[in-house]
Amino acid sequence: MTPVAALAAVASALMVTAAARPWGLGFLALVAYVPALLALIALERARHGAAVAAVASLGSGAVAYEAARGLFAGGHAAATLLAAVPFALVGVLAVRLRRALAARLGPRRAAALTLLALPSAWTAAEWLPSRPELLGAYVLPLGFVGYTQLDLPTAQVARLGSVAAVSHLVLAANACLALVCLAFRGAVVRRGVAAGLPRWHAVPGRALALGAGIAVVVAAATLAARPWASAALPPRAAAAAPAHAGPDEGPGIAVALVQPGLPDAAYFAAAELAGARTRLTSRLGSLVPAGVDLAVLPEAAWPGPVDARALTTVAAEVAAAFVGDGAVMFGAPAVGFEERAVPAAGAGRGARTNSVFLYAGGALAHVHAKRRLVPIGESGLVAGPAPAVVTVAGVPLAPLVCYEALFPSDARQAVLAGARLLVVVTDDAFAAASDVPTLHLAAARMRAIETGVPVLLAANTGPSAVVDPAGRVTAHLPALQAGALTARVRPGRAATPYVALGEWFGATNAVLTGGLAAIATRGGGAYKGPA
Repeated sequence: MTPVAALAAVASALMVTAAARPWGLGFLALVAYVPALLALIALERARHGAAVAAVASLGSGAVAYEAARGLFAGGHAAATLLAAVPFALVGVLAVRLRRALAARLGPRRAAALTLLALPSAWTAAEWLPSRPELLGAYVLPLGFVGYTQLDLPTAQVARLGSVAAVSHLVLAANACLALVCLAFRGAVVRRGVAAGLPRWHAVPGRALALGAGIAVVVAAATLAARPWASAALPPRAAAAAPAHAGPDEGPGIAVALVQPGLPDAAYFAAAELAGARTRLTSRLGSLVPAGVDLAVLPEAAWPGPVDARALTTVAAEVAAAFVGDGAVMFGAPAVGFEERAVPAAGAGRGARTNSVFLYAGGALAHVHAKRRLVPIGESGLVAGPAPAVVTVAGVPLAPLVCYEALFPSDARQAVLAGARLLVVVTDDAFAAASDVPTLHLAAARMRAIETGVPVLLAANTGPSAVVDPAGRVTAHLPALQAGALTARVRPGRAATPYVALGEWFGATNAVLTGGLAAIATRGGGAYKGPA
């Protein structure tokens, strides 16, 4: 790989990193891949193409999988490098495809057609590793560059085909800009040759190196400017206006999102010590305001585990802690509810699930067991079934636990089952001081756009937020603050093409990429036309 190509790949990675962080710089993604794409169509060796594409993908992967550092030492680096493998294959495809097309169509047309094909291949490299049907628990669901567009109008394309459609739009914009650069470079070459200059002098490699160098400087300056960027969140305040309004959606539901702001050690201590348990439940009860239809507490907020054989006892504790007529939804580890869960090897009576409970009308019910378990981190738990729908104050809603918010198909499945409001409970305390919690909120916002229903996010250390069906944060409670966020939320209509058609966009790109691979692997005769 030439130094110029390496510099181009690094420039793309740096700009994508800045765009992927919650700093309000998502517009950078619309131009970030141009250096890497131009480098790919200029390379002759497949392994060099693999290196360029893999390096360029590190910008997105390094941000997306930052939470993996909480799994084991080196988890962040391991996940980032693993996520780069599919993109390395895209680099190989780009080089071989251009060479195969050049044998038939000539170098200029081959380069242009390869650029037009790369958005589909790149999007497929994001979509295929995110599919649980292919990789089971070891999926990589966060590698979509489309998440960078949440504060831009381009994010609304997710209604058509999930975040994969947004990624394709971003890559298509980059490919079009690269085509403009390619056309400009061709014009310069033709003028230079017409003037009697050799081709190498008409477009010197130093000019391309200078362009890549400028891109690196711009990206570095953008990274250094982090303090003035923001995640475009509204001021901290209770939401007086409904998160969504419509002519036939009813008055909605009054909710309170409880953000305890406690370290995980407080919950562990409360699960073992009676005194700590009493203090914790009292604190949680004191945070719930009066006059709401539903109070939502975060993942594992109740000092568990909750045993199916002692459900009545726990219900009495909940009734004592939360005084009022509204329903209370909270996360807790659970034991004995595995009859609703997916059978796992060695899972017998007493197997644990990461669950959500609903206390309403004096009764406590187990309503959902987490389906998508974090690899390694939740290896001792049993996975639950599809998201369940429950009705509170006349509004059908579906709870999702933490990692589940990263899967568009799970949110879609819940909406197809009748949910008109999604409730995400999570605990990101392990990474509270990083960008991970805000990136988690970004995933929740994308689920709202895709499905057309509001999303509530209740996080232990924040930020907790109310998200409308357009992905806008209408009210939020900042991270690392304790309190409760109240709002009135109206159910969504769930009338998006993605809900109706599912993962058609990602699947189409995967099929197209297979066709491109077939073309790239076929030989061809030497090109006979003009260069």
